[in-house]
Amino acid sequence: MEPTIRRRVRSETSTREVARIARTQEQASSTISMYRSHGRRRAYAWMPLVLSLSTLALEGCGSAPDLPPPSEEDVLRSFIESPWLPDSRFTLLGVLSDCETKGANKTGVSADLYHAFLLANGKGGSPLDLAALTSRSNIVVGAAGGGPEVVRARTGRPVITLSRVGIWNDRAVVCVRLYAQEPAAYLITLARTGPRDWALQNQFVAWEPEPPLGPDEFAPDPE
Repeated sequence: MEPTIRRRVRSETSTREVARIARTQEQASSTISMYRSHGRRRAYAWMPLVLSLSTLALEGCGSAPDLPPPSEEDVLRSFIESPWLPDSRFTLLGVLSDCETKGANKTGVSADLYHAFLLANGKGGSPLDLAALTSRSNIVVGAAGGGPEVVRARTGRPVITLSRVGIWNDRAVVCVRLYAQEPAAYLITLARTGPRDWALQNQFVAWEPEPPLGPDEFAPDPE
């Protein structure tokens, strides 16, 4: 480096910055030497590692904002506003439910998340009020007086129930039960994507009615 340039660098940068520049130049020289001695392909092989380390260094310069504690209301609001629910008119009820699993996890839901789900829907709990969680005009939020089947018979509309939410870290699970022409119960898992946002992750069938017996499937009367 020419004397005039060196004086200019020293006058415009701190001692720490000069040291950093020197290290950068040394690393660049080392990379060029490796490129020349091991060939173009070997040098390219190191590039993903260098980029990964650079990304980690940049991410470490800033700190992610602290997320608020997860809330059942945010999970249910995200689910209700998702495309999973139909656009046709139906009644939505909040309930306590084990999703017809009877405490046996036979789905792909993780053990910790399923345990949190059972605790959220245990005895002594109460359903969440869903009225404030949606503005969709096709959804009528009702009270489960008499049970979903009674509400369906009284209104003539399909009924969908939502259980309390089990939350484990940044994952959540809710039971969605359909009271309609084709009844079923599903465990829906969601993943946290923001301070109050959750996205659909997986769907597991927790219960379906047994298919009706055909004429050849009836057991003969014992003689």
